[in-house]
Amino acid sequence: MIDAQLELQGAINAAVRGSAVMDGLIGKRIYDQVPADETGRVPDSLFPYVSFGPMTSGDDSDGCHSLVAVSVQLDCWSRAVGWPEVKRIASALVKLLDAKIEVPGFTITIHEVERVLSTREADRRTSRVAIHLRYRLAPRA
Repeated sequence: MIDAQLELQGAINAAVRGSAVMDGLIGKRIYDQVPADETGRVPDSLFPYVSFGPMTSGDDSDGCHSLVAVSVQLDCWSRAVGWPEVKRIASALVKLLDAKIEVPGFTITIHEVERVLSTREADRRTSRVAIHLRYRLAPRA
C-alpha cells in the first residue's frame, strides 16, 4: 500500500511541475519537505508554494477487484495580502488533478475532492488552502 502512496505522490508532483498554469502561479515550488532555515522558518522568497500533507492508504478491495484507497492532503500557501492568490492556486490545482493523471503501476478507478479548507495561519500573514483528495487505485498486472 505504501507503494501506491509513493507512486501517486510522484504522479501529482510530475503533473504540477509539468503544468504551464501551475508554473505561472507557483513556479516549480511543490515540496514534500518545505525548505526552511535553522529555526524552522520558511523564507518569504519561497512563497507561494504547494506542499504535500498527510497521506493515508488502506486496502479497499472487494470480491472482484484488488484496490488501494489513498487519501492525500495538498496544502497551498501564500503570503500575498488576502485570499485571491492562494485560492487561485488551489483552484488551478484542483482543475489540474481533475484530469486523468498517470500513476505508474496503477490505474485510477475513482478520484474525488473530499473537502477544501481555507485558513489563515497564526502569523496573520500566511494563508493556506488544504485540499483533501481521495483516490482508489487498481494495481496493474
